[in-house]
Amino acid sequence: MTPLILVFVLAVSPLMAQLPSGLTRYTLGYLKSHPNRPALPKEEAAAIQKAHLAHLGDLGRKGELLSAGPILTPGSPIRGIVIFRTESLEKAREMAEADPAVVNKLLLVELHSWTAPKGIGERWAAEAKENPNLAMKMKTYQLVVLRPGPNWRGFNDPDFPGHRDAHMASLRQLTRAGKLVLAGPYASLDNIGGVFVYSAGTLDDARALAKADPFITAGIFEFDVYEWMCDERTMPDLTSADR
Repeated sequence: MTPLILVFVLAVSPLMAQLPSGLTRYTLGYLKSHPNRPALPKEEAAAIQKAHLAHLGDLGRKGELLSAGPILTPGSPIRGIVIFRTESLEKAREMAEADPAVVNKLLLVELHSWTAPKGIGERWAAEAKENPNLAMKMKTYQLVVLRPGPNWRGFNDPDFPGHRDAHMASLRQLTRAGKLVLAGPYASLDNIGGVFVYSAGTLDDARALAKADPFITAGIFEFDVYEWMCDERTMPDLTSADR
């Protein structure tokens, strides 16, 4: 069983103390527009944006930030995604709230404890170690955010195992096809949901894949989908055969 498929076995018990091999916990952050975002002169806003990118770059070089990038979908409530190495929400919040864009109330950050495959950011870090001036290699993915749907009745629902098994088979197929590059649930019973990252081509393609997922067709989960750009070398390799 690949690490990606194991991720969704954890959906039955997201707080289990011992994670299976191949999985770890991260902190996933959504960067959103601050509700009291000030109107700033263009030059000041540009300076803050430059400092924001420098802050993210510094965290990346220190190995604290594993992946980050903007949401490209117009009108999205989410402006960007950040994935921190730490599973400590307190430590991640300290780093996120030191961001000049957060300090100046242009952005706020919403953090989630997140279980996902090991290896996020490893390829980028290895190349950056050899080349400190490594250029970014950005790619657009489709990020699907899951939330409980109208038929969510908890993990003890007697129908849940059947839907879960069908869902896992779908994930396995999409991973082998190279269309699903990352996925994982929030690691808290107080926050049911999770994230898929597709390399599907377009938002419509990703939307069609998500709609076909057995969890979605059963109404157990609903979803929103966004275009997300990040360095492709921050994605882990999930294409190994099942074991």
